Amino acid sequence: HLYSVRTVYLRDAHLRGANLRQARLAWIRLDNSILDQADLRGADLQGGSLRGTHLVGACLDAANLRGADLHEADLRGASFKNAHLADVKLDGAVFDATTGWPPGFEPPSGDSTSRRV
Repeated sequence: HLYSVRTVYLRDAHLRGANLRQARLAWIRLDNSILDQADLRGADLQGGSLRGTHLVGACLDAANLRGADLHEADLRGASFKNAHLADVKLDGAVFDATTGWPPGFEPPSGDSTSRRV
């Protein structure tokens, strides 16, 4: 299934457990949405805004998040294995020991803007 959208605004959307695998969602606006347990493997979210979005337990393996804004997103238990995270914004994001990052990626640690719980 390939889905493609361009500059769509889905603020406050409830997409818990949604299958968005391989979806083309570059530049999408999903601020303050619920994407807990969503399957976003291989999705293109380049330049997207996911500010304040809940991604608890979501799978973003191999997703393209270059330049995406995850400011204050809840990333606890999310998986980003082999995801492209160049220039991703994580200010205020929440993550924990179960958040899976790509090899070599160092999430912000101990600063005043992002927090490991």
